[in-house]
Amino acid sequence: MKEVTSKVDNSCGVVSVVLGIIGILFSSLGGVILGVVGLVFGIKQKKYTPQNKWAIAGIILNIISIVLGILLFILALYLASYLFSSLTNLESLAKG
Repeated sequence: MKEVTSKVDNSCGVVSVVLGIIGILFSSLGGVILGVVGLVFGIKQKKYTPQNKWAIAGIILNIISIVLGILLFILALYLASYLFSSLTNLESLAKG
C-alpha cells in the first residue's frame, strides 16, 4: 500500500515573511500598508497550522514593520512642523 503523506502549504506564511521584510525596508506609510497585508497572511496561515514557523516569523516581522512605519511617520510630522516653524521664524526676522 502507498502511504499518503500530507504536505503543509506554507505559501501564506512565506508571503507574510516577504511582506514583513519589504515593509521594514520601506518603513513609512508603504511599510504600514505592507505590514497590515502581511499580518493578515500570517494570521491566516497560523489559523490553519498553529505551530508554523513561517507564520510566526511573518507575524513578528509585520508587527515590527507597522510599529516602525508609524514611528517614522510621527517623526516625519514632527520634523516637518519644526522645519515650518523655523522657516516662519526666519521670515519674521527677515521682515524686520
